[in-house]
Amino acid sequence: MKCICHSFHLCASYACEKLPQEVEQFCREVYNYFSNSPKRAGELKEFQYFANTSPVKILHPSQTRWLSLEFVLKRLLSQYNTLLLYFTDQSYQNIPAANMILNHLNQLETKLYLEFLEFILPTFNVLNAIMQSETPKIQIIYREVTAAVKTILDCYIKEDIMKKNKTNVYDIDFKNPRNFLPIDKMYFEAKTQNSSLDNYVLNGVKIKCLDFYIESIRQIFDRFPLKNSAFEKLKFIDPKHVISRKTQSISEISIHFPNLIDDIQVIDNEWRMLRNIDFNEVGINTDEVEKNDDVNVFWRSISKIKLGSGQAKFGNLTSLIFNLLCLPHSSTNVERVFSQINLNKTQIKNRLKSDT
Repeated sequence: MKCICHSFHLCASYACEKLPQEVEQFCREVYNYFSNSPKRAGELKEFQYFANTSPVKILHPSQTRWLSLEFVLKRLLSQYNTLLLYFTDQSYQNIPAANMILNHLNQLETKLYLEFLEFILPTFNVLNAIMQSETPKIQIIYREVTAAVKTILDCYIKEDIMKKNKTNVYDIDFKNPRNFLPIDKMYFEAKTQNSSLDNYVLNGVKIKCLDFYIESIRQIFDRFPLKNSAFEKLKFIDPKHVISRKTQSISEISIHFPNLIDDIQVIDNEWRMLRNIDFNEVGINTDEVEKNDDVNVFWRSISKIKLGSGQAKFGNLTSLIFNLLCLPHSSTNVERVFSQINLNKTQIKNRLKSDT
């Protein structure tokens, strides 16, 4: 399985292709208009002061870090009226690029698409941020991906279908129009719900946004094996899950990771003993675990629990857990190291002698 952060980046990127290309292109055109001209940037700042908005720069929509588009959209929407004033003024100078941008700004659909993306992209970015962690997250992948899927499906799938498949979202036929809410009952974002735009135009925007939902779910299901997933079985590693005592047996884990397990019965016996100990008696504060579910700290504490003979009480279980926690959930923390090295390993510093 590939890096989760990159996979979610692709899910959102492919889904956005269902929206008019002009939306993303508009973001790039606005940035390009100011990026190489200090004069234009200075003029925009004057308009920002005049319109009483924050004098901030227009952000660049990165192609490689596509989900940064959320921050670009937020900046554009916060400056929308100022940009409208500025490009109206620029249009009198008959600059083709300014006229093109002004045309987009005057189209109400443009703002609706920007507001829709501002609403939906955090669903992808929140999970992306969680998975950039340098601590193990393998145990919560299934939970977080499922939560993201439910959030999207809840926007356009009928409530009774959602309730019926509450635990198995992968069983929902997300492409079947019979499972859809009426178009006026679907949720796209708060401002769209109250838009005064012509119904014909508004419905056209909603249908495009619905295509975004459907494509995003399809992309997620293609990249994340949620049905009979090993990730679902790994939830037993989560400290909160251990304390809740919900799982009676972890024998199914042997199907997915046979090379890590010599005797599943021995490990399962230790798991069942762990379910029935008093955590507070062995020095594990359950209240602290609820507040700070650091998986490393929790399982280190479990590994230190001894039998009367001095042997580790849960030695086989914790050995399996630590092996599973080695599984990488993303490559972003590794790539971050490359960036840190580049700060130190520069052309100038490479010329320094070893003694220096």
